[in-house]
Amino acid sequence: MKSTLSIKIIVRLTAVIVLCAFFIGLFQYFQTRAEIQQDLDSTLGQVSKRLSNSLVMPVWNLDNEVVDGIVTTEMLDKRIYAVVVKDELSGSYMAAKTRNKNWEIINATHPENLQSSMSKVLPINLNDRHLGDVFIYLTDAFQYDQLMDELSKMISRMFIMLLLVIAFLIFSINLIVTRPLNNFSRVCRKIAEGNFSLVLDTERSDEIGSLARSFSQMRNAVREKITILNDEIKERKRSETELRRLRTYLSNIVDSMPSIIISIDNDFRVTQWNIEAEKISGVQKEKAQGRILLDVIPSLSSIHNSVKQALEDNQVKTKVKAALEINEETRLFDIAIYPLIANGTEGTVIRLDDVTDRVKLEEVMVQTEKMMFVGGLAAGMAHEINNPLAGMMQGVQVIQNRFSPDFEKNHQVAEQCSFSLESLGCYLQEREISPMLESILDSGERAARIINNMLSFSRKSTSRYTPCDLAVLLDQTVELASNDYDLKKKFDFRKIEIIREYDTDISLVRCDSGTVQQVFLNILKNAAQAISAAGEKYSADIKPEIILRLFESDGDMYINIEDNGIGMDEETRKRIFEPFYTTKTVGVGTGLGLSVSYFIIKENHKGTIQVSSAPGKGSNFIISLPLE
Repeated sequence: MKSTLSIKIIVRLTAVIVLCAFFIGLFQYFQTRAEIQQDLDSTLGQVSKRLSNSLVMPVWNLDNEVVDGIVTTEMLDKRIYAVVVKDELSGSYMAAKTRNKNWEIINATHPENLQSSMSKVLPINLNDRHLGDVFIYLTDAFQYDQLMDELSKMISRMFIMLLLVIAFLIFSINLIVTRPLNNFSRVCRKIAEGNFSLVLDTERSDEIGSLARSFSQMRNAVREKITILNDEIKERKRSETELRRLRTYLSNIVDSMPSIIISIDNDFRVTQWNIEAEKISGVQKEKAQGRILLDVIPSLSSIHNSVKQALEDNQVKTKVKAALEINEETRLFDIAIYPLIANGTEGTVIRLDDVTDRVKLEEVMVQTEKMMFVGGLAAGMAHEINNPLAGMMQGVQVIQNRFSPDFEKNHQVAEQCSFSLESLGCYLQEREISPMLESILDSGERAARIINNMLSFSRKSTSRYTPCDLAVLLDQTVELASNDYDLKKKFDFRKIEIIREYDTDISLVRCDSGTVQQVFLNILKNAAQAISAAGEKYSADIKPEIILRLFESDGDMYINIEDNGIGMDEETRKRIFEPFYTTKTVGVGTGLGLSVSYFIIKENHKGTIQVSSAPGKGSNFIISLPLE
């Protein structure tokens, strides 16, 4: 059938007819079921009455054959599904009949398992004496089968009637609707081709004539709108040109940025690739566009999970100083991942900033600050340890050799002086001179260990993070500070009382012991200078002391270095970690010590460093390092 409209009308009318027939059939079905149920209720009452009366004597006489015959007779009515007679005295079943699938009457093997939608239990009594029970089970299955046969016949009749109605509808609709509409459609196609001179049949008085008149009005309006549309097309072309210019402008902005800007879709395919990305990766934009990002830069596989997480959480994810191998060269990048959700388009923008040179500069700053400390320590060691230590240890060894009986020259000199080496040895032993000499040697060896610590500290750090006992590291740092020559010129660190408040059983912390020791030494050096300044400003009677605390809390290791020095005001406290900020006079400090310390703790070890202080109340530096 050519007309879609006629098909729709016929389908809808057919649906209405079918729906009405369905509801009529459904009504008849439920009405018949109600009649069947009513009939079953009546049958159940009649059968119950007959059986309760007719089974009294056979049950009293225990005549199973009669009971069986009565039950079989009643079950000739196919509405009765099963009948069971039970003797109360013996507890046995005198008769148990049911039906098989072919509606034949058979003996029930398990009467106690019989079930039916309608059942009834009646007592069998004689002169108020309970003889037994009769169980009656009815079913509507037989009548339901008859009902379904009737419904099938009714549906067949209705289907034939429906076909006749549909044929009549097709003929009527084709005559009244389809042909006029086809003619109207042919005229409309000619008008659509640009032939506005054709005239529609507007003389009809029905709906099709009204439609033709409306369409004629529309044709005239369209003729007027075409001119307006031509002007709008010109305006749209101008807008598209402006939009392309704006896109080019934005693309130039992205390309001019010094950062690598890459945008990808949810399948990790590249959608944006700026000039900086071309320079760093060596891959042209045309070759990268549409490819899987990890195929273009395989080293970015480390951020795969971060990109997924950014999309799931709709939050910016960052990675600091991530090592990526680009063009067979390992570079450090700060990476920022921005989830992009706009106009139903999901994706991710990845910004990579090459910070390799900056990190190297920061390492140079750290090493430069360390070298400043090492210079002071080296000068102190040269002036106060090296020469005296060498002379002292050499002198002690010479003295021990001169007292030793193992050398012949010692015996000769002893005879010239009229005494024996054995008597001298006894004297040295009694006066504890030999242990004193050994003590001098031990002190020299201890001084040698101090020099080894200083030399180990002065070597350039390789940023090896190893488990470290901070208590031991703090004690070694105090020993280094005690021998700082620059401190001794102004204030002897050994005059400061060091109070240690270390928790027992503290865990090892994975860190770079060299740089962490640099932080401790820097703070201790500042504390000593602050204590010296406090004595000059407030009172020389102030007892100088530094309290070292070490404890664990919430998965972090805390190190407190507290002094009773001059303290800081609020403005100074806020700026002490700024590079090149110092309160010392020119030539005394560079202002890099605490800024480098802040960088070591915050950036390298992901910890925190804070300070609390007030003028005249001393300062307390609080450092936390994560245990993991």
